[in-house]
Amino acid sequence: MKRGDIALFVLSKMAMIFFILALMSILIIFSSRERASTCSQQANQISAEIANKLSQGMNSPLEDERLVVSFSPSLSIGGGKSSSYNITISKRPPLTAGGGGLISISTRSISDADCTGGAKAHYPAGITFVGALKANEITLTPSAKEDFGAAGTSKRTKHLIIIKCTTKDNARKKFLGLDDCTDYNADPQTDSKCASFNSDEYNLCQVTA
Repeated sequence: MKRGDIALFVLSKMAMIFFILALMSILIIFSSRERASTCSQQANQISAEIANKLSQGMNSPLEDERLVVSFSPSLSIGGGKSSSYNITISKRPPLTAGGGGLISISTRSISDADCTGGAKAHYPAGITFVGALKANEITLTPSAKEDFGAAGTSKRTKHLIIIKCTTKDNARKKFLGLDDCTDYNADPQTDSKCASFNSDEYNLCQVTA
């Protein structure tokens, strides 16, 4: 084989190797983006469900309403793998005096910065926030490690309880609250271990459960 043929052969092999490496890099990047997209879709769905429940509670014609959002302990990122995540709910002040404001919901993977999803819910003027929503921001931890202590509670958020109630006097004042229900064996629909109309924060509405 001539020297020129050898050089051409070596160059063609090197080009093939570089092509294969480049193709592998593209496939890895595509796979990573696909996993992040799948995870972000779930994060968006979680945020949207919370926002929809909040909007339902604030805009429903019912005077008193209790809504539940339940969470899985992880987000799927494809390939049989999962990711832990947190949910942050932020209350923003009214844009104008006497007007309504905004509640922002952000769901984020703990291990993958590209996996995130958000949603927003508007709250009307005249609503008083009680429970956890009195703070400007709360964080829910659906992936936190279980801690089955003597009190029967864990650090993991199992359910988000949303309660709207209205006083039965002439003032007709409206209250809205959130409760981070972490009790591992509570039935969120019936169990008093999660916030209910009988909880201290909502007794002021004079509502019978």
